Amino acid sequence: MRALNNLSIKTRLIALISLLALLMVVMGVLGLKGMSNSNTSLNAVYRDQLVSTGRIGQIMSLLRDNRIQVLLALQHDPRSGYKSLHQHPVDLHVDMIDANIEKISAIWQAYMADSRGSEEQGLAQDFASKRAIFVSDGLRAAIAAVTGGQFETAGNLTLNRLESTFSAAAASAEALLQLQLDLAKAEFTAAESEYRLIRNSMLVLLALAIGLGIALAWGIIAAIGSAVAELERVSGQMAEGDLTVRANYQGNDELGRIAHAFNRMRERFHGMLLQLSSATTQLAAAAEETSTVNQQAGVGIRQQQSEIEQVATAMHEMAATVQEVARSAAGAAQAAQQADLEAADGRQEVSRTIDAIDLLAAEVEQAASVILQLEQDTDKIGGVLEVIRGIAEQINLLALNAAIEAARAGEQGRGFAVVADEVRTLASRTQQSTSEIQEMIEHLQMGSANAVKVMGASRNRAQEGVTQVARAGTTLDSITRAVATISDMNGQIASAAEEQSSVAEEINRNVVTVSLVAEQTSEGAQHTAATSEELARLAEQLQALVGQFRI
Repeated sequence: MRALNNLSIKTRLIALISLLALLMVVMGVLGLKGMSNSNTSLNAVYRDQLVSTGRIGQIMSLLRDNRIQVLLALQHDPRSGYKSLHQHPVDLHVDMIDANIEKISAIWQAYMADSRGSEEQGLAQDFASKRAIFVSDGLRAAIAAVTGGQFETAGNLTLNRLESTFSAAAASAEALLQLQLDLAKAEFTAAESEYRLIRNSMLVLLALAIGLGIALAWGIIAAIGSAVAELERVSGQMAEGDLTVRANYQGNDELGRIAHAFNRMRERFHGMLLQLSSATTQLAAAAEETSTVNQQAGVGIRQQQSEIEQVATAMHEMAATVQEVARSAAGAAQAAQQADLEAADGRQEVSRTIDAIDLLAAEVEQAASVILQLEQDTDKIGGVLEVIRGIAEQINLLALNAAIEAARAGEQGRGFAVVADEVRTLASRTQQSTSEIQEMIEHLQMGSANAVKVMGASRNRAQEGVTQVARAGTTLDSITRAVATISDMNGQIASAAEEQSSVAEEINRNVVTVSLVAEQTSEGAQHTAATSEELARLAEQLQALVGQFRI
């Protein structure tokens, strides 16, 4: 069976058909040979025995006819009572005898033309000599007596010579006839023996062909059946999820190659499922880690939103303070102008100038207080910005970590990578906006410091002006110069206030931008969290599917 398994099904079928065809050819050759031998035997029986037997029969019939013709010629004896029965001359019988003798000679010549055996040659020579005696001593002598009118002599010759020579010739002819029958029987016996031999040989070959055909067919069917059953068993177990089975079929035929290909497919499928199981485990872990990172990012984003709200509140208060400074600076400018006009009127207006200077000093003092409060508020804003910068850096790190974990997840983490990259971009924008706000606050703090210095100087000058007016009302020129100085300082204060107002508006816009970015970051974090949960659910489903297979 194993030897058959090493042969292909095509080769086995060709071998089976070739063997059956060879046996059929051998049987056909034997049948044709038997038919040829039978035809030869029949031809020999016909040519050698049947034809010769017919010729010998014709000769014997003609011999008997000649004997009868002699007896009929004897009835032409005038003394015989049979003379009246013959209405023809006696020559008719003589002519018949002569014609029969010629026919016998022609038939005998044709008979002797064929090849004969030694026994048949001896019998033929014996018949030829006895026939010659019958013709010469019997027929010729009796006919001569009849034609001579010697019917009594002819009768004696017939009884004494013709009958004995006829009997001898007839016995010799019968011996030849019996020899032909014996030869025909021997030919028949030989043909029958050869027929039985060929028949038995064909029966043996037929039985051998049937046996070998059944054996080979059974072997081929058994080999194919066992291979198909093995493949059916293995495929059924694989359909049930068992990937540990193998097709145990040893052979190099077509089914063996199918079994080997089936095993290679199972091994490849087994390796793919192992890799898929490992990737699914990693994906689940990455999804859990991403979910944790998203939760931390959500906490940071909520804290950032709270800090941004505080910054917005502080900016609103700073804007109100700047407006108050602007109004104070405008009032100071008007007071300086009024002081300048009153200084031009003369000393009589000194008392009113003193009052105006006192009022200006009070307003300068108030402006200094407002500017100091503004400086303190900018310090608070700087602290809030430091908190925002720290939160933005933490969000950037969390987004970078989420992008790395999404890259590990491969194709399934592409959506997380996009969201993480967007979060990192928003964090970068937050850091950039915070830096810009920091720069603006620094400018504002510098302006506030300058304003404080100017206000301090203004306050000192106002105090000196009050002292000078109190000491001497005649120093109008000094007062005029002081008023001019105050007017310049008020211009600087107004410029600083305007600058602070524009800076406050810019800071307010940046805070709004940061708030929007924080809101978008929060939405992105929520989307990332939802996506992480969906990814975890898909990973669990994939693990469940892989768990259906036995690997």
